Amino acid sequence: MMDFNLFKFTLEKKLYLYYLSFMGLQIIIIYINIRLFLPRTCYTLEDLRLHHTILHLLLYIDFILIHFFIVGSIVYNFYKNYNHLLQKSRWINYFQNIINILYWNPLLYLHDLIAPEIPYSGIFMVNYSNFIENSHRKRKSFIIIDSLAILFVFIPRILLVLLFIIEICLFNRIHYFIHFLPLLLLPQIYKIFLKLCESLCERSIPIIEEDLIIIPKTEQNFSFSLKEEVFLRYGKNIDYTKYCNDLIRDWFVFYRLSLVTNKIKTLIKTYEPYISVFCSLLYLIAGLYKLWFVFF
Repeated sequence: MMDFNLFKFTLEKKLYLYYLSFMGLQIIIIYINIRLFLPRTCYTLEDLRLHHTILHLLLYIDFILIHFFIVGSIVYNFYKNYNHLLQKSRWINYFQNIINILYWNPLLYLHDLIAPEIPYSGIFMVNYSNFIENSHRKRKSFIIIDSLAILFVFIPRILLVLLFIIEICLFNRIHYFIHFLPLLLLPQIYKIFLKLCESLCERSIPIIEEDLIIIPKTEQNFSFSLKEEVFLRYGKNIDYTKYCNDLIRDWFVFYRLSLVTNKIKTLIKTYEPYISVFCSLLYLIAGLYKLWFVFF
């Protein structure tokens, strides 16, 4: 006799996974289309003043409200952190849950589905880790880590917002900003790369640790030995010294990669709110100026 409760759970789970896959693909396709393939035309504010419509007005108001909300929410978080207020508003929690269901959960599921199958991604990330490690020996690792985060995450956003406000407020036009919009792909691509590094370490380190006993002495100094199960599993068929050394080498590769990834993510998390406030504030000023110029 079939267990209908089990069937119901399995069916619901499958439908949810199909939803995550479909939504994740739609989000990626829409984002790439908007950033790269959506037709854009240069224009002046004088042209908009002569040919504006209600749709233009609604789009400008929407643009202003989005950046007003971004600035307000980040400033509110600064206020909460400063006053050590840990409890979140019920409405903020509700809003975050909606965003997770509609946006983040599909993207995370798609990442978990695709990441292990990307060819040569592991080799590339290991070489990346070795590059950081070689720089660390030359006392340049922190400079490189900071430079990577600044170059790929912060510079494109700052460059674009400065270009936007200069063109809108000084020249009353949009021209170069349109052509540089694909730069906004760089922060997303770099964050995806960091996520891939993180997931590679999360998958690889536990597998290695199944055969190793690791006792930390300091942050960079560890004691290693093989677990008893390894000897029972292989008997006299392998060179245990070589096997142990290979495991230790691989473990250090992924351990260093995880350290570097966490340092970069911590750096981004620390400074990104300030960059977001700065950028959204400039977009807000430029949006208000554009609304005033075109409609008043």
